[in-house]
Amino acid sequence: MPSHLIDSKLLGARYGTEEMRRIFDDENRVRQWLKVEVALATAEAKYGLIPSQALEEIEKNADVKNLNFESLRDGIQTTTQVLMPLIKMIITGE
Repeated sequence: MPSHLIDSKLLGARYGTEEMRRIFDDENRVRQWLKVEVALATAEAKYGLIPSQALEEIEKNADVKNLNFESLRDGIQTTTQVLMPLIKMIITGE
């Protein structure tokens, strides 16, 4: 059951477009979060705050296609944090 007007089969077209839905869908949202985390890790590696091997692992794991969205959802529900489970996944590759 839709909980927001843009998800409504009856009214959704009045309040949003398919393009907008693609921008705000979970996969794209996580993709954008991953870009930020890779940029942060790149800067940290540049200044010696993390080893270059850590950056390589983060870059390798920071692909939305490699993520288990069910595990991510469970991690978010367990921790009540949005990014911590994602960061753990890209650091550990799990």
